[in-house]
Amino acid sequence: MYDTLIHPDVGSYSWKKCVATEIIEEINEEKKLVRYKMIEGSTLLEDFQSLTIIMQVIPKGEIDAILWTSEFEKFDDIGPYPTAFMDFAIAVTRDVEAHHLK
Repeated sequence: MYDTLIHPDVGSYSWKKCVATEIIEEINEEKKLVRYKMIEGSTLLEDFQSLTIIMQVIPKGEIDAILWTSEFEKFDDIGPYPTAFMDFAIAVTRDVEAHHLK
């Protein structure tokens, strides 16, 4: 179960709670990759036929970088992009980084 606050759009400062159920489709330890597929969700899947999030750790010398990728299928061409989720991913990455730098 995934429970977080998602920013509804770039031009707004209001946040709304978003709950989703996801399955882990792949864990690849060699590539340091995890693939999650959203299968239910109150707001995450209202705009998308499918939404898959991939998180991969990429070693860069003495530090590691996190690559977030979203694979999605919109209901129609004019529908939104999952930028709110990617804003959340960036915030989580920054929080994890701040924790590890302490």
